[in-house]
Amino acid sequence: MIYHLPPRPKWPRTARTLIAAVCVYFAMSSVLAQAGNWVLIDAKVLPEDCSSPEMCISQPEKHLRHLLFSEQPESQALFQLLDSMATIQNLPADVLNYQQTDFADIRAVLVPLKISGPSEALRGLKGVFLDLKRMPNTHESSLFVSQVTETFQKLNIPILTKEQAAALPGNPRLSIQFSDNKDVAGCIVPFRATMKLTEEMVTVRDPSIKLDMSVWSASIGQNLGNTNFTGSMALESALSRFVEDFQEANSN
Repeated sequence: MIYHLPPRPKWPRTARTLIAAVCVYFAMSSVLAQAGNWVLIDAKVLPEDCSSPEMCISQPEKHLRHLLFSEQPESQALFQLLDSMATIQNLPADVLNYQQTDFADIRAVLVPLKISGPSEALRGLKGVFLDLKRMPNTHESSLFVSQVTETFQKLNIPILTKEQAAALPGNPRLSIQFSDNKDVAGCIVPFRATMKLTEEMVTVRDPSIKLDMSVWSASIGQNLGNTNFTGSMALESALSRFVEDFQEANSN
């Protein structure tokens, strides 16, 4: 847990300095013949325009690493000084570990990968949250959602709560939308059924950039020349396309 403390008076020349890690190793000094502490200070000066210091640890303007041997009273005084200067205390280890990731190594793996086809976005899908807020509140909609649930059970795709989906890598969410036809100034706007899978992803150019985007979609519109084509048929066609792509992506 990160504890944000009340604002403190600015310290000269250290207002933008965040102590990223301070590790203490207890040792006996044969030279000094007195108990003391080896103190490793890993300090970084973060950019002035950084609005969230915890997220800028990997982008320091200045970085120093020093080992300091001191007698125990002196090291205790040093820790007290650092505590008194800190604006943010007790950074969790996962924040530091994430910020120390070498994204150049990740790019070296991502760049040679071939571009995947649209259906490949469904490979290895471990479950989805169904976003139904753009579905009309009708009996037909309820029947279709039941059909989706049964189909996903056959495909072994768990339907998750919002919290369960957020706990999965990518936070997969499948939205189902239906907009009925309407008359706009004498022009008929056809109905449309859409299924869209949205996930979190990173860019190859800079893997530290994470985006929330659509990775797969199917959209079926009304054919005004075919009066027998209904909204239910459009929804079923979108679902059929999902099933085909999922089975293709997971056939191996």
